[in-house]
Amino acid sequence: NCSPGLVVCIAGQAGNARHDMIGMHWVHAAEVLLNCWPVFNRFVALQPVVHLVDRIRLNNAPWVRALRALMGCRLTNVPPTTCAVKAKIVRRRRDGWPGQETQWLTDRGDADMLKFLLRRMDHQQVASNQSAPALQVGVLTRTVRGLGDGPNIFAALQKALPDAEVNITTFDHMKFPQQAGWVNRHDIIVCPHGAQNLNFLFVRHCAVVLEVYPHKYYIP
Repeated sequence: NCSPGLVVCIAGQAGNARHDMIGMHWVHAAEVLLNCWPVFNRFVALQPVVHLVDRIRLNNAPWVRALRALMGCRLTNVPPTTCAVKAKIVRRRRDGWPGQETQWLTDRGDADMLKFLLRRMDHQQVASNQSAPALQVGVLTRTVRGLGDGPNIFAALQKALPDAEVNITTFDHMKFPQQAGWVNRHDIIVCPHGAQNLNFLFVRHCAVVLEVYPHKYYIP
């Protein structure tokens, strides 16, 4: 028996992400961290550690570093020798159809805690779930593979919702808190499929997201 000081998440596999994608693509690196977050969130008094095994190399993009800082976790390739609570990510392939979605978190409470931590870190970016006076509608596009019809979508929304505040933007020059904050401020979001949508972790309750896929893009 011992008194644990650490909670260790052993990460060798994560969801549907391949080893090379975890190192190359920041979204799949974030998937590893988010798979660990539910166990960290249940042992909040312990220091969170992600133990990378099977030669896993985590992408170190700014978004990933910011998420690690928000979670307060450290990475290691060496098994901790001190007393610890341990959990291991289990790889389960799912095809994405209804009922077979890949889950990165256990429940809504895990996402709510991340929003709480970000609000505490940068209270100006992520507000509470209180709604703004007017309906907030956002069109989020991308420089590469963005919404080809974005301006027309923006104009149509302004015409259909004259009392709403409608804006269009990209995340090209926004840092982690600004991206999360933009998502959190909107009641309706229209966006293309892509990595930027990982920020939907911070969407407000009851918000509506319309994700636009490329022509003939389908599951699986």
